[in-house]
Amino acid sequence: MDTVNPIVSVITPVYRSEDILARAVGSMLAQNLRDWEMILVDDGSPDQSWRVVQAYSWIDPRIRAVQQSHRGACIARNTGIAEARGKYLLFLDADDWLEPDALARLSGACESNAWDAVHGPLRYVTPEGHLTSWEGGFSGQSDLFDAICCSNVLSVPSSVLLKRSLIADIGDFDPTLVHCGDWDLWARLARHDGAIGRVDGTITHYRMRPGSLSRSPKTLLRDAMMVLGRSHAADPRVLRPRRQWAQGADPNLLASRICHFATYTAGLAICGRDGFDAAAALLDAVPQWVPLSPRRAAEFSFYAMCFAHCCGPEAVAAFWPNVVEPLRLLLAELERRTGAPGLGERILNEMNAFSPVEIASLPLPLPPPEPIEPKRRPMEVLPATCDTLPHSLLWSLAAQGA
Repeated sequence: MDTVNPIVSVITPVYRSEDILARAVGSMLAQNLRDWEMILVDDGSPDQSWRVVQAYSWIDPRIRAVQQSHRGACIARNTGIAEARGKYLLFLDADDWLEPDALARLSGACESNAWDAVHGPLRYVTPEGHLTSWEGGFSGQSDLFDAICCSNVLSVPSSVLLKRSLIADIGDFDPTLVHCGDWDLWARLARHDGAIGRVDGTITHYRMRPGSLSRSPKTLLRDAMMVLGRSHAADPRVLRPRRQWAQGADPNLLASRICHFATYTAGLAICGRDGFDAAAALLDAVPQWVPLSPRRAAEFSFYAMCFAHCCGPEAVAAFWPNVVEPLRLLLAELERRTGAPGLGERILNEMNAFSPVEIASLPLPLPPPEPIEPKRRPMEVLPATCDTLPHSLLWSLAAQGA
């Protein structure tokens, strides 16, 4: 075990993470591969995270504590890269944790196959840490760069291991991105002419959290459009791109890919406080609406609703009554914007490919109760002291009998 030049440097940004960091650190201590270092970068946490980070560094010399002012996850990862001494890098968020054999399998695959980077599958877990049926990651059945120009198929930072030397060729994390920083880096990695492989079997676990930054759909869409735009053009940050992708993906596909990703952010938005109104505002941000693939739009919006509720597809029946009405409005709006009558029904039908139960069999919201007819107040009879009552009393009696 070499603590000076370890095989793998694992970089973890820490912000308000004192209550969740133990699982990530514990998964490192349980690794079959012992030759690693973990760099915990406290990003100016206002809680007790720095004390927790320091305590872990005292427990195991392979864990290093670094502190900076609050500047965001991308800069925290870049700080970790500058501190790293390992041959390979892996970015593990404080929410998540690795399988015990993750580092051994990833680094071993790179060494035996002369790969510059490798990725593997992940499992989504609930905020409480329970496994869901939802698996993520890239299958490897198509070109990685072509796939990543549609969405972040590598999903989370900790599903990828890459040579530290590659950073000089592709650049580090873009600090201007609030979201999608890993997607932006993976797009450059996939465009690079280095060899990238894949391993089977779960590598990492991604914890969905209600307070996640990915629950900010407006900013998410803005940053996603930035990443997609860069992917469909030449990127000077990549020094040695593959010839096929030197000029990026086909720019004629950009508008369609932005529209499809917008259905993901709209799916997040309809689950929030402002529901359809927030989703409609997101759709306004799309520069040009073009025809949608019902299957792709169904996949994006369905998984967005699962993510917004921090659950896997198996829990769709629990949240469906809360989303069915704003979803209906969203699908109608997509029909209007794309000029495609019947698109909403086709998207809804295509959701069956991703839901474990038939969409048509899911529960609907209870109808509002029938209004109760108010009882008529009994008219008060005023004793008349003369044959003709004053007008004010007549109006009072008329109002009571109305």
